[in-house]
Amino acid sequence: MSQASSISDAISKSPDKFRNYYLPVFKQRCDGTPYHAGTAFGFEHNERRRLLTALHVLDKDEENACDIQDEIYLCVGGILQGIGRFEKEVVYGPDLPRRAFDLVLIEPLDFSLSQVLPHFFTVHDLYLRRLNQDLYVAACGFPSGKQRMSWRSKPLKNRPYGYFGRISPSWKVRRAGFSAHSHFGIDIFLKKTFTRTQREVSAPKPHGISGGPVLVVHDFRKPRWRPRPLLRGLVIESAQAQRCIICIDLLELLWTVFGRAAK
Repeated sequence: MSQASSISDAISKSPDKFRNYYLPVFKQRCDGTPYHAGTAFGFEHNERRRLLTALHVLDKDEENACDIQDEIYLCVGGILQGIGRFEKEVVYGPDLPRRAFDLVLIEPLDFSLSQVLPHFFTVHDLYLRRLNQDLYVAACGFPSGKQRMSWRSKPLKNRPYGYFGRISPSWKVRRAGFSAHSHFGIDIFLKKTFTRTQREVSAPKPHGISGGPVLVVHDFRKPRWRPRPLLRGLVIESAQAQRCIICIDLLELLWTVFGRAAK
């Protein structure tokens, strides 16, 4: 294998390092069957473990009469069950104190998150350098169109996907209606994704990856760099007009939540 092919292969496989750090989030239909609502991932700081996801994942689905605000389900011990009681921390920006970001931190009160996740991101997994358009990143999550779900009688089959692309120019973020100070975009022109078998496949629509982690996997300014993937963002929506995925910049917001220790 040539050096270029070896590096390319390493880039494609690098997000799998964090495969067991994120998981799908579900809600329930009136007939009792689950449907996929988004993605969440674990973060540990000062021995406190919480789930991070997009705030809108918790919203009541107005087209589902049986849905309840803030009611979500996770796969616990192989069985899908409601979280029940949990502490919810919404994040507000220092420049917009009355406007919540599309980000929430969840801490269940009835069970330990170690029952649903074997591993958690920490501040040591954060990408600390300035973002630029030479960075190649992967938005990871569980697109709804590729998930097979059943209720308690059968195990859930969930397939993670990663959407690769370069960091978008800041004008795309602003044109999509977001602050380029606290958000960034990922260009998805190539539409290449990986599966757990590391095969590149046609990209399904990214609906359902909201709340998923965004990993920096390569810097094109360092073409021979064999990357260690690092966490930098959280997916919130697809901006189809700009052909990019909009993400929250976690470095800025975790600074707000955890203070200087997050840096």
